[in-house]
Amino acid sequence: MRPGSARATAAPAGENQPDRWLLTYADMITLLVALFILLYSLSPRPDAKTMARLGQGARETLGVLEGGGRLLDGAGRAVAPPAAEAAWSPVKEAERLRRRMEGWIQAAGLSSQVRLAAHPDNGLVIRLDSGAMLFDTGTADVQPRTRDLLRALEAAVAPALEAGVVRAIRVEGHTDDQPIASTRFASNWQLSSARAAGVAAFLARSGGDKLAERVEATGYGDSRPVAPNRTPAGRRRNRRVEIRVLFAEAGGGTKPGKTEAIR
Repeated sequence: MRPGSARATAAPAGENQPDRWLLTYADMITLLVALFILLYSLSPRPDAKTMARLGQGARETLGVLEGGGRLLDGAGRAVAPPAAEAAWSPVKEAERLRRRMEGWIQAAGLSSQVRLAAHPDNGLVIRLDSGAMLFDTGTADVQPRTRDLLRALEAAVAPALEAGVVRAIRVEGHTDDQPIASTRFASNWQLSSARAAGVAAFLARSGGDKLAERVEATGYGDSRPVAPNRTPAGRRRNRRVEIRVLFAEAGGGTKPGKTEAIR
């Protein structure tokens, strides 16, 4: 064998380990992962406000409505879910008003002089007997105790007024069939109209602009009795003022009907 043949056939050092570089690469990746874990453990945690801002930004970016996914109509416009429209109803609002007024009436000891009833036209009827509490005989001047009741009504109906769901507040005056003997009023119709206007004017003055825009006053004289005029008790029941708080119907419009009997 010639001397140079051995050098020609000898393998270079490391030729039998072609993937040795992978060991170095894996070591580098391991060190990087360890570095990132260390940096994360040392970084400050985001507070609740920061997380809320991040969530809000994500919802705005993705076009998601508050409270969940949005509903789209055929043209791609966002529409409110049906459940949101059904959350409010005039019946529920009238019941809430009734509970508020009942609490005040009982606390004031006026249960025998002020009565409440549901009105089928989306509302509540508040009936005030025209005894010494409401008016002096033959006058239309609202007594101080009645003013307290009207202020309580203003406070009770204020949330519905702010929400824009009160359609009207109708004040109706009524009398018995006894002829009036007064130089100020020529008839029971004039007396009932003046009493209704007096209550309505007080509500409009002290209840704010939103209440004033909804108040109406009407006098019916003795044309709508709730009891026979043959007895003093019946005539006393007929001398009254009724305040009808009417709410907008959830689906629009109104429904006619008779007021629930007030006992």
